[in-house]
Amino acid sequence: MVLAGFARDAEHTDQHDSIRLEAEAQMKKYAWVLGLLLIGVAAVVGTGCKKKAAVVAAPVKDGVTIDLPKLREALATVTNRNSQRTLTMATSGVRYGTLDTALSNLEKLSTDPALNDAQKKVVLEVMEQVKQLAEKQMAAPQ
Repeated sequence: MVLAGFARDAEHTDQHDSIRLEAEAQMKKYAWVLGLLLIGVAAVVGTGCKKKAAVVAAPVKDGVTIDLPKLREALATVTNRNSQRTLTMATSGVRYGTLDTALSNLEKLSTDPALNDAQKKVVLEVMEQVKQLAEKQMAAPQ
């Protein structure tokens, strides 16, 4: 009898082990499916939430286009606080019509050692545009 009981216990254990293995295999499948689903959701959310860069047109004053967006883009990588402050003063001068302030700050930027040659070239281009605007405003009857 002891042998019969032993055989039944072994049979019962084998059956229990096979059920446990099936459950583990099914859990692994669920884990893979859940993992792939999470990756898919993350990919969709990650690509859908990016903001589109707004295209800002260069302002035109008295028929002269002053390319401030190009200037801001060219100097976006400048980390020097004084250079950033000078840029802000120059763009504010153009925006509010104080062209003498804009020109003096653009002049400072054109000689700023923190700027590379390409950045200085853009500064000089914008400075010429501001000079054209100043000349037009001075020539216009008041």
